[in-house]
Amino acid sequence: FGVKVSLGRDLVMGSNSWVYPYSHPTNGGSPMLVMENLYMADTTNAGFNADAKGYVGSTGSYQRGFGPGTCLASAYANGGAGYGGSGGRGWYSSGWSEGGPAYGISNAPVDPGSSSGQHQGTPGGAGGGIVRLVARRWFYENGTISANGALGNAGGAGSGGAVYIRCKHFRGNGIIRAVGSDGRNGEPGGGGG
Repeated sequence: FGVKVSLGRDLVMGSNSWVYPYSHPTNGGSPMLVMENLYMADTTNAGFNADAKGYVGSTGSYQRGFGPGTCLASAYANGGAGYGGSGGRGWYSSGWSEGGPAYGISNAPVDPGSSSGQHQGTPGGAGGGIVRLVARRWFYENGTISANGALGNAGGAGSGGAVYIRCKHFRGNGIIRAVGSDGRNGEPGGGGG
C-alpha cells in the first residue's frame, strides 16, 4: 500500500457518506484503511468509490498506458487494459490490436486497475482504483463499494480495479464491483474485470 490510515475505533457511514480512495496515477501506490468495525448503512448512497482512480491513461501520442495490464499503443483502435482477465482486442478499419495481459492474485488483489494506451491524441481509459479495507472485527456492508474502469475512446478501455476486504465477520446486502469499461463504438477493446 502507499499509505496506511489507522482509525482508533469504528468507521460508521450513514446516508450520503462517501470515501474516494485514489491510487497514484503512474506507480499505483494506494491507501489502506484499518479500523475496528465498519458499518455502512445505506445501499443507494453511501460507500467507497474508486471508479477511474487507478492508473491514468497515457498523454503521449501512440504511447502505452500505465500499470501491469496495459497494452501496446497502436495505429488502430487500441485494445483494452487487462487485470483479472485479459483486455479485449481493438479493431479499426484494417487491423486488430491486442488487449493487455491479466495480472494480480484473485483472492488477494493489491494493485489498482491499468489504463490503455493513447491513439491519435485520444487517451485510453483510466483503470479503476483499489478499495483496500481491514476491519479487525465486523464488516457490515450495506452500501456500495465500486472500483470500475473508465470508458475508452479510440484509446481503449481501462480495466476494473480491485476490492480487498479483510475482516473476521462479514454481513450485509450491499454492492461490490470492479468492472472493466466497454470500448466505445465497437472499435477499441473493453477492459478486463
